Amino acid sequence: MNDPSPTTDGPAGDDVIALDDVRFSYDGGATWALDGITLRVRRGERCCLVGANGSGKSTLSRLMAALAAPDGGTVRLAGRTVFSDADGARPDAYRQARRLIGAVFQNPADQIVTTTVEDDVAFGPENLAVPAGEIGERIRRSLADVSMGDARRADPTNLSGGQQQRVAIAGQLAMDSRTLVLDEPTAMLDPDARLEVLATLDRLQEHGVTIVLVTHHDDEIRPTDHVVRLDHGHVVFDGTGADPCPVAGAGDPAVRAPEDTGAPVTTPLDEGSPFDDAPAPAVRFRHVTFGYPDAEIPAIDDVSVTIRRGETVALIGHNGSGKTTFARLLAGLETPQHGEIAVDGLVVAAPRRSPLAALRRTASAGLAADNDEPYGNDWPKGTAAMSPRDSEVADAADREWLRRAPSRRAGRRERRELHRRVGYVMQHPERQLFADTVADDVAFGPKSWGLSGDDVHARVVEALELAGILDLADRRPGELSGGQRRLAAIAGVLACRPSVLVMDEPTAGLDAAARRRIHDVIRQLKLQGVTVLLVTHAMDEVSELADRIVLFGAPPRSFAVTPDKPARKTRLRGRLQQVNRRHLEGANSQRHWQERRARAAALANGQPDPAPAAVRQAAPSFDRVAAASSQESSTNERFSWVSSLDPRVKALGFLVLMFSAFAMSSWWAVLVGAVVAVGLVAASRIRPSRLLRQVHAFLALFLVMGLLNVFVVRSGTPLWTIGRFAITDDGVDTALLYMARFSIVIVLGAVMLETTTPTALTDAFGSLLSPLRALHVHAQEIALVLSLALRFLPTLGAEAKAIVEAQGCRGGSVDSGSPCRRMRAMCAVVVPMFAAALRHADNLSLALDARCYEEGLDRTHWRRYHVGPRDVAFAGIVAAQIVAIVLLQL
Repeated sequence: MNDPSPTTDGPAGDDVIALDDVRFSYDGGATWALDGITLRVRRGERCCLVGANGSGKSTLSRLMAALAAPDGGTVRLAGRTVFSDADGARPDAYRQARRLIGAVFQNPADQIVTTTVEDDVAFGPENLAVPAGEIGERIRRSLADVSMGDARRADPTNLSGGQQQRVAIAGQLAMDSRTLVLDEPTAMLDPDARLEVLATLDRLQEHGVTIVLVTHHDDEIRPTDHVVRLDHGHVVFDGTGADPCPVAGAGDPAVRAPEDTGAPVTTPLDEGSPFDDAPAPAVRFRHVTFGYPDAEIPAIDDVSVTIRRGETVALIGHNGSGKTTFARLLAGLETPQHGEIAVDGLVVAAPRRSPLAALRRTASAGLAADNDEPYGNDWPKGTAAMSPRDSEVADAADREWLRRAPSRRAGRRERRELHRRVGYVMQHPERQLFADTVADDVAFGPKSWGLSGDDVHARVVEALELAGILDLADRRPGELSGGQRRLAAIAGVLACRPSVLVMDEPTAGLDAAARRRIHDVIRQLKLQGVTVLLVTHAMDEVSELADRIVLFGAPPRSFAVTPDKPARKTRLRGRLQQVNRRHLEGANSQRHWQERRARAAALANGQPDPAPAAVRQAAPSFDRVAAASSQESSTNERFSWVSSLDPRVKALGFLVLMFSAFAMSSWWAVLVGAVVAVGLVAASRIRPSRLLRQVHAFLALFLVMGLLNVFVVRSGTPLWTIGRFAITDDGVDTALLYMARFSIVIVLGAVMLETTTPTALTDAFGSLLSPLRALHVHAQEIALVLSLALRFLPTLGAEAKAIVEAQGCRGGSVDSGSPCRRMRAMCAVVVPMFAAALRHADNLSLALDARCYEEGLDRTHWRRYHVGPRDVAFAGIVAAQIVAIVLLQL
């Protein structure tokens, strides 16, 4: 562990954080987010900040992490007085405090600023001007402290939530932070990922790191030295004993031992269940397989699940096990590669062709084959004569067809009908709030479905009353608390009156009161006969609300529990503990913690994993997934000739090649450029199919632009005449030459981006721009802006996609309908996108502050690039192409 001795400006005792009569306001003193806060945090202790949503916990955590200054009082951090009523904020003291106090946000994606784990961990030390040789050692030690040493070359965006949080913690440890302030770091994590983060904090505290933890989970409070409870900006409890007002209902029984360990009455779904006599299926998945582009492993593989009408079904499993993918497939936002999905009899996805012909050939009935029959039709007359054995063979062939035949996406009309039937509440409610007021937002869906004004008003009132937020109808969504926004998003979906409602983590990060309100909504929906699918990590919600459990893993398993015998739901926890021990084992079990510590220490020291082989096989460690990702990255760098080039030489060389393409005025010059481009693609080891997916949109655009030259160029011999336009041989030649040149440019650009990490690319441009510093150009800041853009633009793109999907699920669409309807849908996207950009900008600013970045800072760079023989050879190839093009132009 890093163990520096902090420098102080005076005696500080054992108080790392000291606040006296602190006040903070967001509106100039009209209201106080914090009022009269006085507390102490001693060195080496673990302090938990608890309280309801909107009580001031996050605001207080920012003050304690030196990321914000109060409006009044005295703040002393890391032995320095950073704020006082007499002197106000002291910038130098705040800078020094941030060097010793690290901040970890609730969403680690907002804190990771690069696209490689080791580069992200190095970002803070680089800002502190730590010598390059020492930065490498800090990276190694910090990643070992959080058991992420094997993932140092992985892309953080491809890691699980628990891994991302550990990377964020490592980034602060690399700065020698002796105090960590964490704002609900486990709110969106599954039980296993929670254990990873909590075990990391446990190890860090053993090494003397002070922990300040904002949480809603009462099981995270129990091992704490110090509890501070906030209520409406005031401290109502501050002590080392038990909190007199525990976080009732906010704990996670997923990490508690069950009260009854007897065998529960659970039945695999397909082997007969208490619901055999229930109504017809509301949702049916048959051998569904789906994998994301470029993913080697499907997100869900050969999943078959049937959900009856009126059931409340809990979808549980670790992060990345396929729960959200299952929900997106059900909502029609993704199309499976194989299998069939049906909702209330509406086929959402199915194979393109029927297997009936093959089945008939197999059956003894001897019927004629007919491959053109649509899938799903009843058997024709005569097949009833098939023997039981033949029927079994036919059923087996049918299942095999579903597993292998490519699925067809439902048409636009079917998808629109699907969105009438299925409501989808996403994890992040801000992506589903489009309008100026809550009432207008709730009315978005009914208006999109073409209801009359009176019907829209009735739907809005009904949904708001059901959600319990009728008094918030005229409020702006941005003014609401997290729980209120979640309820507003739910009300917007309920106004569409879906028969099936999918809720993805509806209570994550909410206090007990907000959780109870959402639970009440789910109970009311069940009474109305709505089928509810609940994606959750909280086992209290499972045991309290669910009739059935679908446990995602390898393979997914489904269990049903008799709904009219609630006492048996308690025993269900025992069964879950047996089938998924890693998810449900007690967090406070001493044996559990000892096992995790021994395992982490062994992995950090390069020793074999001491966990039993059966446990490792049944529940593959996220660490091995990260290691595989890291190994894949290192393997690509080792064997890809292009990826191993010095990024400075590569960036400059590719830019020269791309610009030289515009000078190609003959087909011989184009041939030379094409040969070089194809050679670089081969040397980069990029699959042509992957490259085509990345550039096909640009190629289509330039194809259209190139064809326009056919009608513009008038010289040459006319070939065809279309009205007033004559198409000449020179026009065709110019159009083809135009398309060929731009194709070379697009392919070269894609190869450069694919074989160069954004961090290396920005380092290269920063180095190339460094001579401009003599002209007072902020080359370092330009490079940083480029790096952040490459990191966060994809995030904003994903957010825009989520917003479009959210409004599509409520009847709006930017790609269909009348022009007025499309314009209204587009406006509904612009507002939340602008809000999302501001939110990410604010979080990015805090992340840069937490990592001690300042404009004009004299930073170091731990990566050192050297020009080698390969770089010289590449430069020679570039020079040869330039010479060839010049000679061919003569």
